Amino acid sequence: MKKNEEITRMLEGKNRLYRAYLTKSLSRKTAINKIHNTVERKLREMQNTWRQKADEIQNYADRNDTKWFYDAFKALCGP
Repeated sequence: MKKNEEITRMLEGKNRLYRAYLTKSLSRKTAINKIHNTVERKLREMQNTWRQKADEIQNYADRNDTKWFYDAFKALCGP
């Protein structure tokens, strides 16, 4: 699960910087805001990608196109 590892790594970095934020250093606040924005943006991109793929799969299901449905589903879930 490459995406889970990426999310975990981003959240660990965010948490590490948040702990540093508690010291109230201006440069650390800036770093935390930057990583926070990056994590939020990446998570939104991942969510949008999943939503688009789900819509695509739902479209195949609505058309009763089982071949493309299962091909898309397999591509999403892996081998």
